[in-house]
Amino acid sequence: MTADHRTSERVYAALKSDLLDGMRRSGTFNISALAVHYETSATPVREALLRLVGEGLVDMPDRGGFVPCTIDVERARDLYDINLALALAMLARWAPSSPEWPGTPVSDLKPPADRLFLELARHTQNLEFVAIIGSLNDRMRPIRKAEAIQLSGLRREFDAIEQCFRQGNCRALRRTIVQYHYRRLRNVEKIVAAI
Repeated sequence: MTADHRTSERVYAALKSDLLDGMRRSGTFNISALAVHYETSATPVREALLRLVGEGLVDMPDRGGFVPCTIDVERARDLYDINLALALAMLARWAPSSPEWPGTPVSDLKPPADRLFLELARHTQNLEFVAIIGSLNDRMRPIRKAEAIQLSGLRREFDAIEQCFRQGNCRALRRTIVQYHYRRLRNVEKIVAAI
């Protein structure tokens, strides 16, 4: 691994982490300022931003530059729809005899939905599901933070899903995951307003 590659990876990891933590919501990224912030040259910053474009966390508008992805109601609906479709596809391949659910209750994780869908992907034993859900979790991070502000009873909801998971009750798990998504789709405007 060359020094340049290590620098690129460091900048990419730091910038992605900052974005997922809510560093930027709007405006064009200033590459020079980011280079100073991450103590590097402009090239690793540009490379990191291009990688984040590929991951759907940063946009490249026609006018040039890089901007954080904005999540409007339509994009949020699309993300919920694809998350539901993937969850149902994973449930079709889910084997209750797969590895045990981890010890930490889902409702204690922040955001718990990330862990829930990632564990469901792991239980399919299909590495592509794991990779896709990991990427989708990143794209949905601002939405899930807003859910915690706008929706009540999340702990009960996640505890019920986890209980179905632990019991190996695929039918009940499917029903609770569908309800989970429909509740959010019904409240999508309110959720997006809190982003």
